[in-house]
Amino acid sequence: MCSVVVEHLTDNLPHLRELFVNLAPISPLVKKEVPLPFAVTEIVVSQMLSGSSADAIFSRILEKTECSISGVPWRLSEIELAACGISKRKAFAIVSFGRHFEEDPTRFERWLGLDHEALVVEVSRFWGLSRWSADILALSYFGNPDVFPTSDGTLNRAIKAAVAHTSVPLAKWNLEYASPYRSYLARYLWKSIDTGYWAKAAKP
Repeated sequence: MCSVVVEHLTDNLPHLRELFVNLAPISPLVKKEVPLPFAVTEIVVSQMLSGSSADAIFSRILEKTECSISGVPWRLSEIELAACGISKRKAFAIVSFGRHFEEDPTRFERWLGLDHEALVVEVSRFWGLSRWSADILALSYFGNPDVFPTSDGTLNRAIKAAVAHTSVPLAKWNLEYASPYRSYLARYLWKSIDTGYWAKAAKP
């Protein structure tokens, strides 16, 4: 599977050939077997944060959860969640979504089978969630291979870095060329930032 993905991306985005070769392999996308409110908790925490900061906060939430009677992060109080390092708005979004899920779990059973635009509509109905939230849910938790979160700040940084280091200007970038593997393109670009790839590429 991964060799097919790399071949497709390399053929259709040849200006990123070195990126794909140097950062391969990317592990296959699979559905994560976690409760939906757990996924939403991690997604909400990660909004507008670097990966390392989000991981540190989420770890604190898990530690506090292990010491709680409820055993799940969305049943912590908003005060407890905020004390882990997130805003009151994020804490409210986590608790609110968890409450909706537990009141009517059957409402969410069909989410996995929705096409992406329908999923965006459903996810965006909930306070604090957006298209970006739906994109990350589909890509990182449902294993959808063809999602590119265009509003993601880290991806936009990676694209700017790629433009600066390749001969293809931003106006000529077409993410559709990566379809049906746009999720993998996103993961390569995220990895390029996480590993400092572009800084290394700039060195003579």
